[in-house]
Amino acid sequence: MPEISDNIQYDKSIIQSDDSKFYTKQLEIVSLNLDDFNQRFNSDIVLKFDHHYNSFYLVSPNEPYRGDMFIRHISHLLGYYNNREFIEETNFINNDLRIINNVARGFINVILFDNSDYKKSDEFQTDLNNFLTRYENYCPLGILTEKGEKHFRNYLTEIYNRVLSAKSQL
Repeated sequence: MPEISDNIQYDKSIIQSDDSKFYTKQLEIVSLNLDDFNQRFNSDIVLKFDHHYNSFYLVSPNEPYRGDMFIRHISHLLGYYNNREFIEETNFINNDLRIINNVARGFINVILFDNSDYKKSDEFQTDLNNFLTRYENYCPLGILTEKGEKHFRNYLTEIYNRVLSAKSQL
């Protein structure tokens, strides 16, 4: 059995049920990504898995990346993984990277073109630093092929470097 994060609460009987392979894989994917997230942010997010709804819920009072961003992203990753026979991996990757790139463009536009004090605000600086922490050498774990991981990392590195370059102009 794969290692399940200590930061996930779940009904242990589900891994002995008829659907144990499905539940174990869900727990494994979330464990990999949660432990990566917690390590990146030096945080201690705790999730609860409700197998009746195949959903993960935030148990810890807060996460460092504002609200429930991790929960929404992990739902997105599981949605792809659980339906991958209907979704081309390349389409999933390109869609995920498009979303990340749109956020990156927002940061770059503020840095390069916003003449207000907003780009100097604590809120903007925190969001920018969280973005860079989140996506430095990042790839969703446990769901992509080796080729898919390479494509994802290569393109995300380009996005990351554009934001980092813009940040150097602050």
